[in-house]
Amino acid sequence: MLSYSTKQTIHFVASFALILVACKSETQPSPNEPSSTVTEPKQAKPAEKSTESPTDAPLRLAADTAIPVAELTRRLTSGAKTKAAGLRQLVGGIASRLEALLPTQPLGRPPYSPSTLATRLMETTDTIAVTSIESTGLLIAAATALGAKATPTLLLSERAGATSIRHRNYAADIQTDGFLGVYAADKSPVRDRTPNTPVAPKHFEALRDALGVLALTEERRFNDAEKALEALKHNLPTDAGVQFLEGHLALLQGQPARGIKSLKAAVEAAPDPHGWYLLGIAHLQDESNFQAYEALQRAAKLDPAYAEVWAAIGALLMERWHNTPAEMREPLTKQLDEVEAALAKIGKDAFGLVELRIQRLEAKGKREKAKQLGAEALNMFPKRATLHLLMSELCAADGEISRMERHLERAAEVDREDAEPLMRLASLYAERNEPDRLIDALQSAARRAPYDPDILDQLASTLQEAGKLSEAQKKAAELRDRFPELPLGYIRLAELSISTGNAIGAAALVETALEKSPKDGELHVLAYFAHTMANAPDKAAAVVAKYARFDKDARMKIAEPLLQAGQFEAAVQLLEQEVSLHPKRLEVVISLAQLHTLLKHPKAVARLRRLLQNQSDLPDGTIAMFDEAVKQAEAQAAAAPPADDD
Repeated sequence: MLSYSTKQTIHFVASFALILVACKSETQPSPNEPSSTVTEPKQAKPAEKSTESPTDAPLRLAADTAIPVAELTRRLTSGAKTKAAGLRQLVGGIASRLEALLPTQPLGRPPYSPSTLATRLMETTDTIAVTSIESTGLLIAAATALGAKATPTLLLSERAGATSIRHRNYAADIQTDGFLGVYAADKSPVRDRTPNTPVAPKHFEALRDALGVLALTEERRFNDAEKALEALKHNLPTDAGVQFLEGHLALLQGQPARGIKSLKAAVEAAPDPHGWYLLGIAHLQDESNFQAYEALQRAAKLDPAYAEVWAAIGALLMERWHNTPAEMREPLTKQLDEVEAALAKIGKDAFGLVELRIQRLEAKGKREKAKQLGAEALNMFPKRATLHLLMSELCAADGEISRMERHLERAAEVDREDAEPLMRLASLYAERNEPDRLIDALQSAARRAPYDPDILDQLASTLQEAGKLSEAQKKAAELRDRFPELPLGYIRLAELSISTGNAIGAAALVETALEKSPKDGELHVLAYFAHTMANAPDKAAAVVAKYARFDKDARMKIAEPLLQAGQFEAAVQLLEQEVSLHPKRLEVVISLAQLHTLLKHPKAVARLRRLLQNQSDLPDGTIAMFDEAVKQAEAQAAAAPPADDD
């Protein structure tokens, strides 16, 4: 059976590493239409007080324009004798060298200021990929250099709405004698060419700072990004995109509650399908499937042609279908029919349609047909990672491990932002005991999914097991620093410290973690070990007392790893304390008696038997149960060397 877990569902519909930037363009530029022009220029009426005609307004450069912009403007307007002619050359020249940054491509650099972008254009003949914020900034600066009135304007499509700072469609509204037009110089295709919304210049300038926060986030400089975001919030206090950015930054740092709160506030203030879709993906990351389904439904209602939304809904419904008894699946089957119909209506090549059909075939037990459909789909979409992931599961179900591995490798290759295929490969390498390939896969996965502390923890643990303690130490420190509110990093560092004999350092690390997670049982066990190894019995006893306040099995839980580590006397001491405090806990008394039997302490066993005999309210058969347990322990101890009785 194809099992789609919550995380697999996320990877089926979107790579969370791209959640900051993912917003697919709805249309492609028509080959017969200049995509740089959002609104065709119209001949403006001459101003009443103007002494110049629209056709002979002289070309001038503003003296206060930044030098690189002024120089680029001179080059692009060479030979033009009027403002109108110069502006047409300027817009065309800039547009011919800029293109919209692909939705699936990260910014990958600091944002361009108009001067920086102008310099780049003069230094290279290559086409430069930019956001509409950057291209519009340059276009405004260049038009201003010619003495035109140029202001930013926003053209929101249904999908790339207010919650997407990066993929809002900005353009320059340019007005002067003989020239009037709204231009998007990065060739961004937009569905809705009108109306447009004027944007305050200060507001627009602050948006470049928002791109700066994105750039810092991509570099995983989270502390710097947080500081820059705080400054940005002062300049754009009500901008839904800033709220959304704040949410994503929190999610990437492993803070789902804070992140989702900000995302939700943004989409409620400025609802658009893109925002609701990404909020749904965030809920999936937090394993909140009900909330995810609700958000995705909101996105589908706003834009029924948004295929990725329907694909996500379908994946969620398939997971429910697998977890629902057969006699109760009829409503889910009907809903899946509706999702499949919605995707088919979008188009036969709609994202998610063939994936859903493959899943449904497999769910009906028609695995061979599912594999055949998957193979046919891969001939059409060889670079669709979701299809390779599905095929890997189908092959695994049939025991075709080599084919499964090839599909996982292909999925990892074609989608370089998705950690899921790498994590599945890591599991395979671990089973085959291939440590070098395992470490490589985990390292790549950690780079792709910096928001996932479990991957980084697994990498540190694997490095530790491989004896690469220095590298493990670095990754454990990175885990602690990147996710300071989680105990994982402290635990991993403490275990490394214990392995190198630094029990005091380990104890300090665990105590710090306990301040953040005071009810974490694993931390209490580790703290007890560390204090014991550091020869601090009073601190170890204090840990036990704190742990026992909220967990009645605290001493038992600490004793168990002590037994596994061969520290039998320490375990006996803890269990004796528990029996002294709670003499009616039969399971503890019997466990302690068995341990004394294994250690060949007959007097202690006899003492515990008398303890039970003296209790009048015990169930019938208690003593017989005690004797049988001791008898079993005696059989195990028969071959053990003698020990001193106490």
